[in-house]
Amino acid sequence: MLYIEVMPRNLFKQKDLISQELLSYLLFESPRDEDGKLPPASVFAEQFNVSIVTIREILKSMESVGILTMHHGRGIYLNHSETIFQEMFETRILIESHCAGLAALKIGDEGSKTLRKHAALLESALVEGDMNLYTDADFLFHMNIAEISQNLVLERTLRNIRIFLYVQQKKTNQKLLRSREDSLQEHQEILNCILSHDVPAAEQAMRRHLQATRALWQ
Repeated sequence: MLYIEVMPRNLFKQKDLISQELLSYLLFESPRDEDGKLPPASVFAEQFNVSIVTIREILKSMESVGILTMHHGRGIYLNHSETIFQEMFETRILIESHCAGLAALKIGDEGSKTLRKHAALLESALVEGDMNLYTDADFLFHMNIAEISQNLVLERTLRNIRIFLYVQQKKTNQKLLRSREDSLQEHQEILNCILSHDVPAAEQAMRRHLQATRALWQ
């Protein structure tokens, strides 16, 4: 099967998985004060059975994308939880559109080969009706474009955002199977524009795709 060749054995590190679980907990379950103050890091370390160092690293990563703010001596505060997904998605549109343009400019034979494989993996997942695999393939496709862009800052920023959006995207894909057919066509258009080295078209195709995806989420 094709996906065996291109799907990493472990798509996310253990810390990434804990990050996803912790974000879901913070937004939907964790007790907090009216001003958004959260329990101390030690509480989360005990709850998720990881070291305090790991939890602090995860919280720092969350702070870097605006999910929360850590004030020394005052505590941890959640930032406007009702809009955080929307704001991360707006940032994702800006970053990924630019990455698509850079990828169209810089892509070589190896990048073309890998990106084609990820696009084929998306199609295979849709045909099989495997939305978990589709979500993973979608993550790989978009991160591969960021890698091809050869901008490490954009790639790392995007990966942090995508890690936190992954759980929400997985839920959306499970509910919106029909929309995945449109999404597949949008991915194919992005692929064709990048392979054609058409920078403006690649940026526009990525922006249209992400705007359509955001509309589905809403």
